[in-house]
Amino acid sequence: MAQNITLKLAGREYRMSADSQQMESMMRIAAETINEQLKDLDAKFTKKTLEEKLAIVALNETVKKLRFQNQFEEIEKEVKLTAGQIDNYLENIDKNG
Repeated sequence: MAQNITLKLAGREYRMSADSQQMESMMRIAAETINEQLKDLDAKFTKKTLEEKLAIVALNETVKKLRFQNQFEEIEKEVKLTAGQIDNYLENIDKNG
C-alpha cells in the first residue's frame, strides 16, 4: 500500500508516494544525495543559479547510472560466457566419463 511521504529537495518540500518501505528508503537516500551534491556545488559555484546546479546534479547522476548499466552489461556477458563454458565442460564429462 502506498505511503505518502514528504521529501525536502533544494530547500523545498515535496509530497511523494512510496509504494513500499524499501522505495521510501531509496527516495529518502536519493533526496539526501541530491541535497549533499547541491551543498557541494553551492560551495564551488557561488554564482550559479539553483537551476544550473540542479542540471549539474542531473547530469552527474545520469552519468553514474550509465556507468553502472555498462558495468552490469559487461558482468552479464561474463556470466553468460562462463555459463556456456561450464555447460561445455559438463557435456564433455558426460561424453567422456
